[in-house]
Amino acid sequence: MNNNDIEVSLPKKFAKGSGKETLFRVTIRGQIALIGIMDSKANLIISINTLLITGVLGFLSGSLYFWNGDRTLHLSDRIPFVIFLIFSLAAISFAILSTRTDLHLKKFLILQSPLQFSLSHHKKIPIKDYLRYMEEMLASNERIYENLSVDLYFLSRVISRKSRFLNISYMLFLAGLILGILLFLVKLLF
Repeated sequence: MNNNDIEVSLPKKFAKGSGKETLFRVTIRGQIALIGIMDSKANLIISINTLLITGVLGFLSGSLYFWNGDRTLHLSDRIPFVIFLIFSLAAISFAILSTRTDLHLKKFLILQSPLQFSLSHHKKIPIKDYLRYMEEMLASNERIYENLSVDLYFLSRVISRKSRFLNISYMLFLAGLILGILLFLVKLLF
């Protein structure tokens, strides 16, 4: 056994006063507000891209264009719109992924406890076990703060996942818009 394998159990000391409660309250409130903002932005991306896709599909189907005198749209004329359509669909997909609830995320409320809480619907904890666990947790400041810390950790992971998918969605939308317009200009000028 080396020294890294041995876990030393020293008593934890917590700050006195209401500073720790304020820290948890403000941090959790801020993270939940940030999750709401990210969900609103994802919904905005979904709405805008859905409207744009509807317009592009109407254009490509022939109901919205009068391109040439003979009212035909050649294959080379459709390429910029198809590229934009593909990127918009990808942007919507990542925006939807950012709004999904992560149901496979598991967390241990007490790291040494066999009692495991999960967000999945198929694993239910009997009320008797839950009440016993809550009674044990509320009897110890250490466990309360540990649970709050674990909650903050998992909220941070949710924010990180949402942010990653949302950034990919924005980049796909921007890339599709720029590429579609550039291809359209190239076709128009040549």
